[in-house]
Amino acid sequence: MINIRSFYTVFFGLLRDWEQLSNEDKQNLFYNKYFNLDPAFFNYIFFNYMNFSEETLNIRISEIKKSDYLNLISLCKNNHPENIIQDTLQKCVKVFKYEKNLDIYLYIGFFCPEGLNIKIKEKSNRIIAIGLERFKDFSSLEIITAHEYGHSLLEPKEELNIFEKIHREGIAFLFTHLVFPKLPIHKIIFLEQNQLSEIQDILPEIKNEIIKSEISVDQLFRINKKGLPDRSGNPLAFYYAYELYQKHGLNYLISTKDIEQSVINWCRKK
Repeated sequence: MINIRSFYTVFFGLLRDWEQLSNEDKQNLFYNKYFNLDPAFFNYIFFNYMNFSEETLNIRISEIKKSDYLNLISLCKNNHPENIIQDTLQKCVKVFKYEKNLDIYLYIGFFCPEGLNIKIKEKSNRIIAIGLERFKDFSSLEIITAHEYGHSLLEPKEELNIFEKIHREGIAFLFTHLVFPKLPIHKIIFLEQNQLSEIQDILPEIKNEIIKSEISVDQLFRINKKGLPDRSGNPLAFYYAYELYQKHGLNYLISTKDIEQSVINWCRKK
């Protein structure tokens, strides 16, 4: 069973008379009406994932401005994100049905990532968390939803080495491709076409660095300080998963045990 929880509508409700409140009243309203919708979730997001202190969170709450959310309020009113997500989930389950309960949280979280797939120890259900405040429009919402659903194909793990990261991101990118086979690959892996072309030209170089353990997870998937394009790991992970899928199928990827050897073997192939 999949449940969608629209926390963002409660956040928008806080803003009606926000400017007239004192900082203390703003904090009390935020915690009582919004944070307490799901304390375990918001504790994880703010204090674990974003590593806020209580003081930092209170400052962020006090600095909230209604004007900063007017475009998002209008966007959500005219194009309900729940409808986009529901349509996407129907496509996802046709490719792979997640057998356990799954919760989708739509929330506002001080510029949290657009998508996270998490397991919180206090909860039995896996959670896909969609942070809405970065969206200028919802053109990428279905891709992000399918990507995070794709992460549900594997059991969650907090700390990933570079091989696990390649394997898991590859499956998520591949899954999105299977759900939306007509979408260009660069959109599925969150790059522009020119960025993808640049990285394709140097994939052999990146593979060698992985084999030699000369590149880190952050350097591969985030901002790179080694001279390689940022997020070079996105296309690399996709092609890794796609080629294994073509040869062995999706269940093979999901059930792979020796992930390090699987990635290294693929990197060694010309």
